[in-house]
Amino acid sequence: MKSKEFMLLLNKQLDELLEKFRDDLKTKERAFIAWCLINITEISITETEAVDAIVDGGQEKGIDAIYIPDKEGEIIVLQTKYHVEPRAKGVKKNDLVKIFAGVEWLFDGNLTKITNNNKFKAKAEEFRDSYINFDYSKVRIIYAGIVNNGPSKEEKDEIERYEKKLVERGAPFTIETYTIDELNNILISNIHRKFDIDIDLKFVGDPYSYEKKETNSRAIVGTVKGSELVEIFEKNGFRIFDINIRNFLGNVKINQGITNTATNKSDSHNFWYYNNGVTIVCDRYSFRSLKDTVVRLENAQIINGCQTINSLAHAGNKLSDDVELLIKVIEKKSDINFVKQVTLYANSQNAVRGSDLVGTDTIQLELKRQLQDLSVYYETRRGDYRAEKENLSKPIDLIISLKEAAQALAAVLKQLPGLAKKDTSKLFQTKNDGGIYDDLFDMKLLPEQIILSVSIMRVIPKIRKKYENIESNIPIWLPHSDTFLSSLFYLNQFNETKINDKKYLNSFTKWLNELNGDELFNIYKSIVTNVDTIVKKYETQYGFSYPTFFKTQNEYNTKLKPIIVKQSKKFHP
Repeated sequence: MKSKEFMLLLNKQLDELLEKFRDDLKTKERAFIAWCLINITEISITETEAVDAIVDGGQEKGIDAIYIPDKEGEIIVLQTKYHVEPRAKGVKKNDLVKIFAGVEWLFDGNLTKITNNNKFKAKAEEFRDSYINFDYSKVRIIYAGIVNNGPSKEEKDEIERYEKKLVERGAPFTIETYTIDELNNILISNIHRKFDIDIDLKFVGDPYSYEKKETNSRAIVGTVKGSELVEIFEKNGFRIFDINIRNFLGNVKINQGITNTATNKSDSHNFWYYNNGVTIVCDRYSFRSLKDTVVRLENAQIINGCQTINSLAHAGNKLSDDVELLIKVIEKKSDINFVKQVTLYANSQNAVRGSDLVGTDTIQLELKRQLQDLSVYYETRRGDYRAEKENLSKPIDLIISLKEAAQALAAVLKQLPGLAKKDTSKLFQTKNDGGIYDDLFDMKLLPEQIILSVSIMRVIPKIRKKYENIESNIPIWLPHSDTFLSSLFYLNQFNETKINDKKYLNSFTKWLNELNGDELFNIYKSIVTNVDTIVKKYETQYGFSYPTFFKTQNEYNTKLKPIIVKQSKKFHP
């Protein structure tokens, strides 16, 4: 991810924190302090705890936050530097000197002199109390900044000097620095990694090891029993398939075949030969001993084999004991792009659709999280809702699939109804491949814009059916026109200057959903009348067809769009 895209995504998350804690945070600089505590530390600090740990505001000795944990946790002393654009100079010695001096003050400074920052004073007292009573595992001193470069030799020397001083105190300390590259990796990893799952995998016989040092990865390949994989699935549920490009697709034909073979006593011993096998990625794997065939996998995810394992589980107690599978375990930590490529190439047993290929993209997972906060379930992979609906943390008012969102965004916001209706594959292809995916789903996209677009696309067919039941003179072309009319409705009613105004977006969507039936019907009828006037001019031409007309982008651009623009009546809340 480029630094520009990172900053867009980071700022969206900072804005969310500001919305939730406006009175406490007030600025993006303070929101960034909280964000760093939540995302960098890997110790499950809640948003409320992060906000509570912020101490900047005068007399804070160069320290932005002090997090004091429960007994035996990690104490965090944090300094941050937020910039609208990354600074080229990188980590500065003066900033390090300042926070190191601040830590020294936490040990020995005069608390009575802190008169204008009661929160810092209270946290300093908590720090000393925890330190004296050894109520911690270690103290982490963290510097995090929106800067391009890490510590140079001068800064590294300063870090080494202070590390030696900390050793003299006899306490476990670490000093960590994070630049924009590290923060980018952390942000992406946190979006993609919703679960940390460790599993013990028992092989049948000794697995074969494979290693490529230049790629900083290694793998083991071997055989496991089908029952072993079913047990892992039953223990961890669908979380174990979280980064697969598809969830379980149900009782489709190929999955029925898997179950049938696995329960057929005369054929189940051939399962290993018939099946493509299972692929697992993990951060690290280790054997319990040199002679042991049980391997410990840390942060494991099954990226190929979801259909197979679910089908074996579906067999229940009819699963033959001699069902065995080929399995490949790949160790590659914190490399989302590598894992995504492996996932893509490994999945081939069931047909892969365009939307499957992007369902685990960073932007899609972030939108899914944001939409769920709005009580909308965003199904980025086929089969997700079926798998997750029982474990959702809050009630869901609306379900939107990735494909539906892409078509709605293309037709409504981007005004490309011809493409949305005729060539959906381009919705999931990048510019380099001739598609518009990058434009549809850029980091500026708001979840409210998806809800708006989908709401329009859903309401237009409903009004058409009402129109067909009421009106006596129905245009022949009407059944072909829903996508085009959705685009025209948006053009006619929505004030595009407010496309990034969340309040206006929510008001428009609410107005659309609560709109008086007659009022909405009359708006629709007016658009239909105008379109019919245009269509009548061309329908007698040689070769004209209604289906072709209403899926051709040029017809929309040159014939329909201009007339609606002239007669638009924008919604005002």
